[in-house]
Amino acid sequence: MSAVLSYSAYITWQVKGLRKLQTDLVERNRKDSLQLLRIQNDLNLLAVAMRDMVSNDEPYPLTALLPPAQSTGGTGFEG
Repeated sequence: MSAVLSYSAYITWQVKGLRKLQTDLVERNRKDSLQLLRIQNDLNLLAVAMRDMVSNDEPYPLTALLPPAQSTGGTGFEG
């Protein structure tokens, strides 16, 4: 009888450990998936911005989008 109780306690302990492991793994995968979605969204926004910059639909050339120090040839550190 004690062997059955010991085995039952061991199995219960193992199942509890596996449930915790599963919960931790699901949570980590959820966080990783959210991070990948954020990265994908950022890359998509960058691609759209770059597409808009190089399309000839804008009245200004691409060099007009550069900061003033770069578009005039200066380093921006002149004082």
